[in-house]
Amino acid sequence: MKRAVKALFIAVYFAVLIYIFVGMALSGYVDFDHMNIYFGEVPEGTAFADILLKDSSDELRLDLDINTNFNYCALVGLIPDFDIGENSEIVRYNEDDYRSLMFNHTDYGSVYLEGLEIARGENDDYMCFGGYTQPILKHFRHIKVAYCDKDGNILGITKEIKVKKTPLNDVTYEIKADGDELRCRFFKAPKYYLLALVLWAAVLFAVCAAVIIIKEKIAERQSAKMRIPIQSGEADNESKKQD
Repeated sequence: MKRAVKALFIAVYFAVLIYIFVGMALSGYVDFDHMNIYFGEVPEGTAFADILLKDSSDELRLDLDINTNFNYCALVGLIPDFDIGENSEIVRYNEDDYRSLMFNHTDYGSVYLEGLEIARGENDDYMCFGGYTQPILKHFRHIKVAYCDKDGNILGITKEIKVKKTPLNDVTYEIKADGDELRCRFFKAPKYYLLALVLWAAVLFAVCAAVIIIKEKIAERQSAKMRIPIQSGEADNESKKQD
């Protein structure tokens, strides 16, 4: 019986460990708090890039206040001699209803720039946006990327792409800009509830198996206890007959 209880404890212990470690591994695989742009070839003089969103609304929401626009503040700290004003080309850009994400859409999703490494001629050049990034590309599904210099002049713009529509909520987007080419893909969240269901099914199976083993052990012990008096009585009868 002690062995059965020990087996049950080990089964539950390892099932819980597997659930924890697999869950941690899966949660680390998909980062839902950030949206990254990775770069290939960029025009010479590129200091940063901006996502252009197709927006047909009439209102142009400019925000170059260093106290309210985190993107503007981040660029000031990340780019030497950064000098963008309200009349800079990227700020005023509005062609075919395309507008700047960083300067004209600060009220959509609270997306803000967190990291920037670009124009180094390396394959790991990137820009990283944090905040509530998921609704942006669900609401504005036609996008381009504009390459800009430190003064906000546009050096080049990629082709337009349409972001694939998904009914899922737990997704994160990754954008790849290479010259005038642009790609966008999304990663969906792992189905934790399916993982939990499988693991807890394994735990339930282990519990049921342990219960069956315990019952069998108890039945064997009871049967053994009943056989001992019977055998003892038979031995006494035989000795009496011999006497």
